[in-house]
Amino acid sequence: SSGINAEWPLRPGEGDYLCAFYAFQANKVSEHPCRTTADADLRYGLFKKCVDEVNKSNSNPTNTYKLGVNAFCDMTEEDKKEKLGLQHPKEEGMLLGSRRQ
Repeated sequence: SSGINAEWPLRPGEGDYLCAFYAFQANKVSEHPCRTTADADLRYGLFKKCVDEVNKSNSNPTNTYKLGVNAFCDMTEEDKKEKLGLQHPKEEGMLLGSRRQ
């Protein structure tokens, strides 16, 4: 089993997503590995959404910038906050601007 519950037969372009996702996962060191089929499905969905957003933005001729796929493409919002070191002060029992002793 691939660990990804893609719809079969693949829709046009779906195979491209799968190949890109497998390559993306293989190139990650150890951050957020897919541990279960459910996790792989979640991260695959996040990855596809990210790729679609990148492609949509990059195809807009009025944009003066280009986006790209990066390490955040298969992360949940919680994963991103953890990676960036962002935590809600209430969760840490801290006030904004205070330092943990």
